[in-house]
Amino acid sequence: MNKKFTFVGFLVLLLMFTVSSCTKPVGNKGNFTFKQIQVDQQAHLFNNEENPACHIQIDFNYPISEKESGLADSLTTFLLASSLGDKYMNLAPQEAVQHYVKDYITEYQKDLESMYAEDKANQEPGTELGAWYSYTRNVKVEFPFYENNLLSYLISFDEYTGGAHGIYMYEYVNIDLEKRAPILLEDLFVGDYTEELTKLLWEQLMDDEEVNSREELEERGYGSTGDLAPTRNFLLNKEGITFCYNVYEIAPYSMGAIRIKLPFEKISHLLGSSEIIKDLLK
Repeated sequence: MNKKFTFVGFLVLLLMFTVSSCTKPVGNKGNFTFKQIQVDQQAHLFNNEENPACHIQIDFNYPISEKESGLADSLTTFLLASSLGDKYMNLAPQEAVQHYVKDYITEYQKDLESMYAEDKANQEPGTELGAWYSYTRNVKVEFPFYENNLLSYLISFDEYTGGAHGIYMYEYVNIDLEKRAPILLEDLFVGDYTEELTKLLWEQLMDDEEVNSREELEERGYGSTGDLAPTRNFLLNKEGITFCYNVYEIAPYSMGAIRIKLPFEKISHLLGSSEIIKDLLK
């Protein structure tokens, strides 16, 4: 995932939304339906099925709208840049995915074929070459929540390029379609909320793990690779706010990605009075 673009891209997205809002007001729900592009492709080194291969899967979902095509197109551009990279952002979705898959395969073969040929030539009888020559990559864009003026999307990415294990990550973004902007924590909470919200996150994690103290959580590995604090990586829906911490952010790789869901009733005293929150609490 192109993390650099994700941050800078918010400004681009805001600009595109501002331009479209001058002429096309958005209705409550944005009038979106969603299209899906799926690719599942494998390619072998030297195009020989007896050799190791790379395997790439793409599941790219994106919004379309007859009444709000400008807004849908802006969102799709941002989704392409965030999930595939800014190199593909100005292409039509189907074309972008096709180019992305082709580039991935080309790069895999270019990077590994010479090394594999050398290892193959020096291979001793009865031995096998390292499994690290087999690569995988999976990219998925989906919409876990869409109601009224709130559209939430999730980009999932995982990749294996040899070694002990692969890497994977999840990125949530929530968009206020009325304001045509991503929703930040500052849009939801009021006052100096960080310390209290951090305390609630620890308490919820204790409940989830069925322990009685923060020390017990720390003994299990929580907080060992980074501080537990409110993150911008969260999902907003009718159940509350779910904060997502990717591998290594607050715990070792072996513990996986960690999600902590805070129901609205536990954080109501910290929330502001945004229209998004009002709609979710109806």
